[in-house]
This record gives sequence, structure tokens and C-alpha cells, in this order.
Amino acid sequence: MGQSQINFLRFTVLGILGLLAAASQATAQANLIFTGTEGVNFTVRITAPITYKITENYGTQSKYQAPTFVFKAVGNDFTNGGSAASGNVSYSVNGESPNSIQDIYSGQTIGNLGPNDAYIWGYEQGVAVGDSVTLSAGTFTTYGGPRPANGSYVTYIMDGNGLDISTNGVSSIPEPASFGLLCGCGIAMLGRRKPRNFRVTPAIHC
Repeated sequence: MGQSQINFLRFTVLGILGLLAAASQATAQANLIFTGTEGVNFTVRITAPITYKITENYGTQSKYQAPTFVFKAVGNDFTNGGSAASGNVSYSVNGESPNSIQDIYSGQTIGNLGPNDAYIWGYEQGVAVGDSVTLSAGTFTTYGGPRPANGSYVTYIMDGNGLDISTNGVSSIPEPASFGLLCGCGIAMLGRRKPRNFRVTPAIHC
């Protein structure tokens, strides 16, 4: 392999990595996967950590009010007063110790919250303006149905009146479709590279 080919491959790989980095920074959504049987062993998987920035106080007792994480337009799949959730999903505030998630609900209409918006929360550490909150990747099992579609959903933190108190959550990893598109572009770039015509110098015989 000649030096020009090596340089071309190097710049191609760096370009693909740059595109992947840009895509990962721009994913202001939650990527959710739903598996299992409706009604029993219904599992929700959050594929990557999600970061939120608190922009409004949660009332006068904000530090005693645990954040409520909203996932817009998931569907009214967790009714009957809410569904207990058990698993390894947790949240942390400003990088401190993780707090567990307890329940998942839907079917409520208050503030900016609609009946097709699902929401989860814990019963521990609260938040205040300026806090950085991270919802971990992981899975939790609950019950509900019908099963929502897998995909990306807008997410934010709300207060007890259904009002947004954070920026939209940002996931650090792009959707699988984004990876496929970017990798496809890289392959296409490599495919468009025309091989050089090498001239063979005949041997000189004395």
C-alpha cells in the first residue's frame, strides 16, 4: 500500500469519527426499547445515559422533591394508578450517589403533561436550579400494555404541576440508524477511491 493510499484511509477514518462524534452530541432524545409480554414481565430498556440541566426550581421545597422524568408520546400504557418498576435504572444529581427509580405512570393530564406521556421517578434526592441530573442506562421491569414502539422519545424533567423544569435530556449515543448511515457513508467513500495505475518497469537484461 502506497503512502497516498495510507493518507486517504487515515483522513477517511478521521472524517467518519468526526461525524459520529457530532451525531452523538446532537441526540436530544431518549432511546427506548420495550420487550416482554404485555401485562407481565414488561421490560423497558434505556440504551444510553441521559443528561438534563435543571432550569427552574421545583417549588419552595425543591431539594426535597425527587425529579420526575417524562418521555413524551410513548403511549398511555402504564395506567391503573401507575406500575411498580424494579431494575437497575437510577438517577444521580451532580455526579453524587445514584438513587433508585420506583414507578412508571401515564394517563395523566396536568400542565404540559398529556395522557400519552409516560413518567418515572424515585423518592430520594431532590433537585434545584443549576443541578445536572443523569438518568442511567439500564432496564426496569413493570406491567402495562399495549407495548409501545421502540424508538427515540423527547424527554425532560417536570415538577408536580406538570411543568418543564429542565432542558430536554441529551443521550450520549446516537440511534442505531445514525450509526448505519454514517458507516455506509464511510464505505461509499472508500468505494469511490479509484486504484492507481501502477506502471511495471520491465527487467533489464544485459
